[in-house]
Amino acid sequence: MWLDKPLGGIVHFSLLLGTQACYWIWYFGAIIFSRKAKYKKLILISNLVLTSISAILSCFGIIALLANQPFHVWFTFVCGPTCGVICFVPMYFVIKHNYKQAELKKMNIDDLT
Repeated sequence: MWLDKPLGGIVHFSLLLGTQACYWIWYFGAIIFSRKAKYKKLILISNLVLTSISAILSCFGIIALLANQPFHVWFTFVCGPTCGVICFVPMYFVIKHNYKQAELKKMNIDDLT
């Protein structure tokens, strides 16, 4: 067994809270900066990094499931990071679209002046 129950609960809570906290902090920053067409590369790369970390942790949970680890071990690494992947992947395309709209709006304003 990789983790005992108390440690598994602590790890589960911190992974779930950590992925969701990263998502919400990134989300609000991305919304604010994408509407102003600033920091595009930073926002999109940070999304890819956070998605990759969440996917790796999800794969770790699947490996734990296949290794016949108890529920509190594999569920810890499947639940929180999978929620992170589900949140980060669609938001990548939404934020990319927001940047495109902001840049088109900025070009349109420049053409009018």
